[in-house]
Amino acid sequence: MEIIKTTPIELPVIIAGIYGLRREEVIGIKWNAIDFKAKTLTIRHTVGRGKIDGVTQFIFKDRAKSDSGYRTLPLFDFIADLLNTYKDKYEEYKKFYGNTYCNDYKDYICLMENGELMKPGYVTQTFSKVLDSNNLRHIRLHDLRHSFVELY
Repeated sequence: MEIIKTTPIELPVIIAGIYGLRREEVIGIKWNAIDFKAKTLTIRHTVGRGKIDGVTQFIFKDRAKSDSGYRTLPLFDFIADLLNTYKDKYEEYKKFYGNTYCNDYKDYICLMENGELMKPGYVTQTFSKVLDSNNLRHIRLHDLRHSFVELY
């Protein structure tokens, strides 16, 4: 996981790996799904991409892939720290980009530097590139789910 820390996909990959989440679940996490006091993270929203009327766009769903997809997970301290680091980063990016910063997705935790929502395909492609550039065995981002063991 150390090599992922220097990439724009650090947050979604670490969360996917720690919690065994699908990429659409990670991208769909909103700040209001995180309870820092109760130390919980609730999965209840997904964001994917698809064509609607021939135009590729985000598809927002307030439902999970299955009934077991709705779940509340423990918010580990190091994940809370990482999330707070990203909150601060987003504020810095917002100042840097000024009025060109996209505020449309401010409720979501996985953003690009310019405030745009991170695309699921971008996470997958960048993950693959990071593995390749570090001479690591190719695995799919989804494969992180298969190494996950439910401990809570």
